[in-house]
Amino acid sequence: MAIALGAALLAGCVQTVSESLVAQASRTLEHQHAQDLDNIAMFLVIPNALPHYIRIQRGTVEANREPKWSVGTCLYISSKGHLGVVWEVSAVTDPGDLQRLRLLFQWVTRHIDFDELERRWNAIRDQPDYGPDAKQLFSGEGRPVLIAAPLPIAKDTERDWYTTDEDQAVAHFDPGEFRKKKVWIKDVAGAVAFTLAVQRAIPNTKPPAALPRPGH
Repeated sequence: MAIALGAALLAGCVQTVSESLVAQASRTLEHQHAQDLDNIAMFLVIPNALPHYIRIQRGTVEANREPKWSVGTCLYISSKGHLGVVWEVSAVTDPGDLQRLRLLFQWVTRHIDFDELERRWNAIRDQPDYGPDAKQLFSGEGRPVLIAAPLPIAKDTERDWYTTDEDQAVAHFDPGEFRKKKVWIKDVAGAVAFTLAVQRAIPNTKPPAALPRPGH
């Protein structure tokens, strides 16, 4: 009976810890929306601003040594042991990434139309091009052949998913803010679509400025 009780308590602990980790991950990913809203608020005030963005790359579960257990309780958090989600993050500082983000936020705040977004987007050529054999292409001087990144939105993409009127805001999402300007989400589906577009606009891999020609 004691063994059965211990197993049940342990199962309950594992479930509770797992739910806690999922909650941590969920809260962290919600910060993606917060970053979008902060930048939108800034671009509503300063249309020619430079965006600020943190890229969340990967999350892992980290367990410190010597966790303490006791009957009827879950994992005891102390200075000697804890369990939590650790995220790898990096600031977006690449000039091409910043230019693309800037265009997206200028478009979503209606400072540029889609045609100008597309024209200026395609002028940013910093992505590697590949041949039919999936090998990267190089010029005669040994430099990578660069192309524009794919545009992550279409002409009919919704822009009216946020609001500056708190009465229109959906519940459970914090507003973005810049100085005295505040922005809320009023359409979650639209917010998700834009956040995914932003993620596609800042790829994790970048080609080097120059490489020797193959075979040299």
